[in-house]
Amino acid sequence: MIQDKAHLSKLVNESFLEGILRALNTDQVFPIYHYTSTDGLIGIISNKEIWLGKIDDLNDITEINYGFDNVIMPAINVSSAISDKSKKKLIELIKLVRNKNFSLTKGNDAYKCDVNIFVFSTSTNGNAYTMWNNYTKNNNKAGYAISMDNTDVTKAILSATDKTSESDNDIKTFLVSGKIVYSIEEQTKLVNQYLDLLEYNLDGKTDEFKEIVYNSFVEGLLMLALFMKDDEFSKEEEYRYAILLADEITDMDKSHKFYLKFINVNGTVMSRLIVPFDSSLVKKIIASPYISEQDKIAQQLQFFARKCGVSNVDIETNISKKIR
Repeated sequence: MIQDKAHLSKLVNESFLEGILRALNTDQVFPIYHYTSTDGLIGIISNKEIWLGKIDDLNDITEINYGFDNVIMPAINVSSAISDKSKKKLIELIKLVRNKNFSLTKGNDAYKCDVNIFVFSTSTNGNAYTMWNNYTKNNNKAGYAISMDNTDVTKAILSATDKTSESDNDIKTFLVSGKIVYSIEEQTKLVNQYLDLLEYNLDGKTDEFKEIVYNSFVEGLLMLALFMKDDEFSKEEEYRYAILLADEITDMDKSHKFYLKFINVNGTVMSRLIVPFDSSLVKKIIASPYISEQDKIAQQLQFFARKCGVSNVDIETNISKKIR
């Protein structure tokens, strides 16, 4: 019975999350820039991997609060597309999710396993002041922006997390990627489009199945909240990847295509999802304009890239401090 419920929850979640995919994804190919520290630069170029952070470990958890408090909850309260019963249920579940620090543990009565969400953040702006400011707080003002095509990152994540299903009951991996939405009007429009999906999936279903639908729907709302930020952050021009993984397929086995790594951040244990990435796909490495001795940095970066087998990458230094 548990297997049957897990299978149903997967199917429901697939329909909901594909709705989000259609709203956020684009078929266009364009450069994105991952701002990072020196260690992050070495990890991507030398170790050929990218790190995704668990949403519990986000630098600013208020990012998710913003989406729920300013967009999702108000939209639910005034929506004419969902019943009063559904409004009450969704609000109850959202409060439970938030009280558990956004950990979506379902329990064996409805889901086969826990679910984790990991994110990888980039920008469509290769010279953004707010991003440089975040990554140049060290003594040497060292920070870098690594340019890649948006579709190459998508392919790398999907390739690493692709799991051949041995059973129809295997829980599917979902990747949602797209530009962060900063306009409150556009955010509300996205949520309303998503709310339109709910009642259709509840119609004629048993109470047991409705519970699965509600839980899956709130999981989708959490994914949607990850793509909303206050307009004051719009200069970041963020492009984000959010992947939803079943807990049973995340472990520390480095022989797998992807694996978990635990790191110490100011005395706190945090997790990272390590995903292989072909560093030859990196188009450009940009050094922060605040690093001193830019010409010396350029030489060091050229030597580093060549020795790591990515000699075709462009090295950009001496960029204008008149940052957008």
